[in-house]
Amino acid sequence: MKMKKLMVCAAVVCLLAALAACGKAGPVLPDPETASVPAADAAGDDTVAIVNGRIVTQEEFEYFVRYNVDVRAESGQQITDWEEEVSDGVTAGDAVKEDALNWFVYAGGIHQQASRLGIELTQEDRTALEEQWDQFTARYDSEQAAEQALEEQHFTKELYRYVLETQYLSDKIFDSLYGKNGSDLSDEECAALTESDGYLMAKHILLLTVKMNDDGTREELSEEEKAEKLNAIREMKSRLDETGEDQRLALFEELMREHSEDTGLEAFPDGYLFQNGDMVEEFYDATLSLEEGEVSDVVQTTYGYHLILRLPVNYDVIPSSYTQYAAYGYDYLTLRYLCADEAFGASARQWMDRVEVQKTELYDDLSVAEMLLEEK
Repeated sequence: MKMKKLMVCAAVVCLLAALAACGKAGPVLPDPETASVPAADAAGDDTVAIVNGRIVTQEEFEYFVRYNVDVRAESGQQITDWEEEVSDGVTAGDAVKEDALNWFVYAGGIHQQASRLGIELTQEDRTALEEQWDQFTARYDSEQAAEQALEEQHFTKELYRYVLETQYLSDKIFDSLYGKNGSDLSDEECAALTESDGYLMAKHILLLTVKMNDDGTREELSEEEKAEKLNAIREMKSRLDETGEDQRLALFEELMREHSEDTGLEAFPDGYLFQNGDMVEEFYDATLSLEEGEVSDVVQTTYGYHLILRLPVNYDVIPSSYTQYAAYGYDYLTLRYLCADEAFGASARQWMDRVEVQKTELYDDLSVAEMLLEEK
């Protein structure tokens, strides 16, 4: 699943991270009545494309080309020949240019859809935009210095504003369709969207058969210590089997809180929500073999001995593969949000299909290899 909120503003986030400096606050953004969207009748020699009547300048376009090159490099794609075909008749350079243009097509679709839905920026939104610009320019001695820093990244104040406006409108459309963080999406809709994703949910009691050394290495317990752990978890399993079904879940919770040595217990009090590959294979396979509400036999992994309780999928829990983002402020990435985000992405692709795009000769003439060479 893709994350709209992370991807829509990724370019701005990366830019601001790269432009660390200090200074005094600069002036606010231009008056809302003087829109920072270049009109098609102002097209010039530096126009790369016109998207729904908005001019995409060469400077703006080159920023997103470089951004997409960086994304490829970070994912391990070290491309040395931009003229090499990556698909039928499409070179690596063509693919990067298309990705760069697609951001503007996406933005055009967002603005167009917002207009259809009667969604627009409020005065509160515009004030927040101004505050973000203030925060950015405060890193520099003057607004001119801030704009120069932007230009060094092939970014402009107008594009900066347009990206933020697009982000705000995107969030408003998302909330209108699916509720805040996808809260209006039903469990049934989420189940349909995740049917092929293999999500499982479980709690477990873990007795470790390894210990962590100060240098980060793992050390196996002695055979005698392992045997003690095995006997202890077997006794817990026997108690659970002897307990009536109506009391079994409460007993499992009690035993887990009292005996489990899982270091993640406090961080995942509602259990783990995971897909194949998120957990060790033995844990995933054992959970998959259980019915909801059923407790496994003792399962051995490289960590130790487990008793696993399979739970119904809770769509308001953050999947294991997304918990790393919570520390960076993305603590809303529950499975329900991700389902809504997937639905939003499918809709956005349809909106993009309705966007009018006119490429100029400059678009065809621009060379990714030459752009990168100029940067050196």
